[in-house]
Amino acid sequence: MQGTGAVVVKVELECEREQPQRIRRMMLEDLRERRRKFPRKEPNCGSVFLSTSEMHASVGPPGKIIEEAGLKGMRIGNAEVSRQHANFIVNCNSAASKDVLSLIAHIRQVVYERIGFDLCCEVRYVSTSGEIMPAHLVNI
Repeated sequence: MQGTGAVVVKVELECEREQPQRIRRMMLEDLRERRRKFPRKEPNCGSVFLSTSEMHASVGPPGKIIEEAGLKGMRIGNAEVSRQHANFIVNCNSAASKDVLSLIAHIRQVVYERIGFDLCCEVRYVSTSGEIMPAHLVNI
């Protein structure tokens, strides 16, 4: 719904009843797992590529696909595919947006040639004129 101008005014959630202590334990475990997996201490733009159910079912999540393509640790300029989690691009000392966008384009090309999936970005690029778009749609 992003980019449509729609506003969510009501949500109905269906949740299972559970003991508050158990819910808290589960939440804390989830947070511990995220801290362990994600490059939180390095500047990054968050999770770069979207995971579709079709892709996930047949070849796995984007981080796994990127890692299996041998791209973990790859650099363009000062932008690097995180060595901790391959679906993150970290800024290694003043990366330019061109570095990040070029790395995104390279990852997409390699993955597409290797397994035929066209990775789409969840990372958004904001142009100097204020236009917001998925990073993979930016012409560099």
